[in-house]
Amino acid sequence: MATYSRDADDVYTGWIASVDPVAGVETMIVGGLSKPVGIAVIGDTLFVGDQSQRQLFKLDLKAAAPALTLVSDEFESLDLMETTPDGALLVLSYDTANSTGRVYRVTGDGAISTVAEGDWEPRGIAFDGVSRIFVSARDSQQIVVLPAC
Repeated sequence: MATYSRDADDVYTGWIASVDPVAGVETMIVGGLSKPVGIAVIGDTLFVGDQSQRQLFKLDLKAAAPALTLVSDEFESLDLMETTPDGALLVLSYDTANSTGRVYRVTGDGAISTVAEGDWEPRGIAFDGVSRIFVSARDSQQIVVLPAC
């Protein structure tokens, strides 16, 4: 799980943790994030977005000491993400300066392309695994249906 706390001075501190479903015990895997909001796993690689830092990271879950590796710091305000059957990520982002929502595709080798953009503020994403991407728009309470990449 990705989580964060915010102190009285509005400073965010975030981390990635595993949770034992039986004991309910949280174990930190890695810290050093500010405001992690999106998380996805492809194989043995975990991807996490740090919204306030505009960064996408990955880490090897099989490593003895998992560490964050920067994939990109070119995103606007990152939000949730979804995996695709071919091992890529669909990443939501919102450009507040231009009021533009975007869906990016990030491949396993780190190539980033824009799949869709529009005048919606994305909040959630789902992929039917075949031909459609569903994005929930925050303020309009609508589902935007997009062709898959």
